[in-house]
Amino acid sequence: MIRVQRVEPATEWLNITLAEVCQINPGKPKADALPADASVSFVPMAAVDEINGTIAAPEIREFAKVRSSYTAFQDGDVLFAKITPCMENGKAAIARDLVNGLGFGSSEFHVLRPSDRVLPEFIYQLVRQKSFRTEARDNMTGSVGQARVPAEWLRNFQFDLPPIEVQKQIVSLVSQLQQQMESTSDRLATIPALLKKFRQSVLAAAYDCSILFRLGEATFNECSLGDIIRKIEAGKSFKAEGHPPSNGAPGVIKVSAMTWGRFNPLESKQLIPGTKPNPTAEIHSGDLLFSRANTEELVGATVLVEETPPNLFLSDKSLRLVPVERICKRWLNAALSSPQVRDHFAEIATGTSNSMRNISQSKLLRTPILLPEFEDQQRIADRVESLFALADSIESRLAEATAQVERTTQAILAKAFRGELLH
Repeated sequence: MIRVQRVEPATEWLNITLAEVCQINPGKPKADALPADASVSFVPMAAVDEINGTIAAPEIREFAKVRSSYTAFQDGDVLFAKITPCMENGKAAIARDLVNGLGFGSSEFHVLRPSDRVLPEFIYQLVRQKSFRTEARDNMTGSVGQARVPAEWLRNFQFDLPPIEVQKQIVSLVSQLQQQMESTSDRLATIPALLKKFRQSVLAAAYDCSILFRLGEATFNECSLGDIIRKIEAGKSFKAEGHPPSNGAPGVIKVSAMTWGRFNPLESKQLIPGTKPNPTAEIHSGDLLFSRANTEELVGATVLVEETPPNLFLSDKSLRLVPVERICKRWLNAALSSPQVRDHFAEIATGTSNSMRNISQSKLLRTPILLPEFEDQQRIADRVESLFALADSIESRLAEATAQVERTTQAILAKAFRGELLH
């Protein structure tokens, strides 16, 4: 059971600056500190896990080859990312188990070397606080996208430092609680994959029509997609700018607009001024769109447009499928998104695995389709939408639960640095 315990801040808690208890960016080791070919740890920014503060799979390099050009640190130092967005994302770690006790890494690290007045773990938890990172962000200098936390700001940052014994208690209890939070996060992290598998199972069952419904005497015809598509409308290649359309300007969709199961009109580019696209290529609500060119995994992605702004047009990599009468577009979208049909698309796509894959219209129209009666198409589509809505609801609750874990973690840190500990 989790209970609240108050650790009363004693008079020994001192308001000090980081520079009073830590060396900020201490100098490099001397050139003769190790033999030139001695092994040392090397830590690129990507090796620091912003969630649990570990250094994952550091590299091994020769001392002389990294000493001059990289940030130096030693066992027990705290690494703190100074550049946006790594800093805001919480990239920080305590250097542990370094080869020969020395490490080198990205020049975008600040190094905090604790004195005997403060535990490295206490400094690490201090810089992990959201309040600390927010204040650090507000004091960044430099251009957009290249802003950094100044070393001088770190030196002058003020905080309340408890005695070493209280620091140990804070670090121990915070560590226990964070392990619980990390365990919860790990369990939550498995859910998206399960939901993806669930949706694929729904689509597979919808396509073979044998699991979602007991359809009695209903009949199913084997046909090709060409039997139920009245026409295919292709887009064109347009010269476009690198940003989405604004102020009603015409735009063209990117392949990513059709990638993730729902149409995303924001994945588009504004056409250069003076371009006059064919009005027949404009996208409308209710359109069934097909990605004829995409990566090996995503070629053949199909979406049904729910809402779209005006003046948004098909690209040369997208097709609009117009079915014949008594074909439910919602069912057809589900059928074309099923694993069975997606596997067929992967087989007929041309191009190398390392480049854009393509599906020709002629091959697309020969795609075999299991066709139920119109009324059953509607029933299947209704059931798919109902089950997908359930998955969406779970995803929404998952997002809130994940956010709550982060809020709880930050609440733990805030209480810890006020002397209020949970255990």
